[in-house]
Amino acid sequence: MAASKLGRREFWGAPALLLQGRAGKIRAGAATTNITPWLGLSLAGYMNDRKAAFIHDELHVKAIALDNGRTRLAIAIVDSCAVPRSVFDAAKEEIHQHTGIPIAQILTAATHTHSAPAAAHLFQSEPDPAYTRFLKTRIADAVRLAVTRLEPARIGYGVGREDRLVFNRRYVMKPGSIPLNPFGIEDQVLMNPPAGNEHIIQSAGPIDPDVTLLMAESTEGKPIFALCSYALHYVGGHPAAHVSADYFGSWAVAMQRMAGATFVPILANGCSGNINSVNFQKPSRTWLPYEQMGAYADILAAEAFRTWKSLQWEDTVELNGSVEEIEFATRQASPAELETAKKLLAGEGAIPVSGYKRREAIYEVDPIGWTKKQASLDGEAV
Repeated sequence: MAASKLGRREFWGAPALLLQGRAGKIRAGAATTNITPWLGLSLAGYMNDRKAAFIHDELHVKAIALDNGRTRLAIAIVDSCAVPRSVFDAAKEEIHQHTGIPIAQILTAATHTHSAPAAAHLFQSEPDPAYTRFLKTRIADAVRLAVTRLEPARIGYGVGREDRLVFNRRYVMKPGSIPLNPFGIEDQVLMNPPAGNEHIIQSAGPIDPDVTLLMAESTEGKPIFALCSYALHYVGGHPAAHVSADYFGSWAVAMQRMAGATFVPILANGCSGNINSVNFQKPSRTWLPYEQMGAYADILAAEAFRTWKSLQWEDTVELNGSVEEIEFATRQASPAELETAKKLLAGEGAIPVSGYKRREAIYEVDPIGWTKKQASLDGEAV
């Protein structure tokens, strides 16, 4: 079945479609390309800008290609905090030109590591145009290489569970315990409160502990790729000027170690939103640099590996893909809030070269920027 427009319910449930059809024998391929930056680039993920001064581990684009004789699709996951649509769209166009894969059948996403170069303007970090051009090409290269490596394969899909690593970072607090926000109002919910805070009442939102796993192996039983999705913002715990793929890269290393094989392990970020790795309802623990990252990667890899061993394999599958432009309303600042924001920013004086320093000033920019009532995003499913 070729790419088609899916209804909203079918769109969000699209991964379940993967193993339902019997269209043709599957072939699978996987590849990586290196996107490690040169030193001196701005790193995204903090409210203040940082410059890359040390490479702790390499950054990659990891891609898979699937073909059942009737439909070909691709997925590329990028070690980046956020990749703008313009870069992804340009990469998809290049992929389409070289492989013929329809753009609607190419899914791309960033991992959301907070220690990679800025590919978009995030807080005070600006992208380097030379790096974003390089990034676009390497995204396309990864998919092109995956296509060249297509081979007869079997596919397995399963869901594990790991709820010890994820916590919603927003908490309902006792009245009077939250400092007034920049508008002089007391909020009811606080993000990232002090660990072990006695004023915490309860978490303000859910978590998603599912460990979803899509795998391909050769007809001889050798792994080709493992594509895992887990809803965890990131882990962190590294020096500010370090470049790192975060636990997404550590997980890949752990998977290959557990398997005793060389293949392409890919950890994608699920719908993490406010889900992070810190349980603020307990006193904080002191970790060495990269220690928590490695521990979390090992725990998640163990559950993914356990799920892997329970998979049932199919060599004949249906493939599909869809892109949906999703319209949504934006949260609107009131006229009074806009006026307060403008006055606060005016009081800051000239913006320093490194950008605003104070948290209040950084956040006051948002109400002014978000004055349009409608926005959209590009939703993808394969």
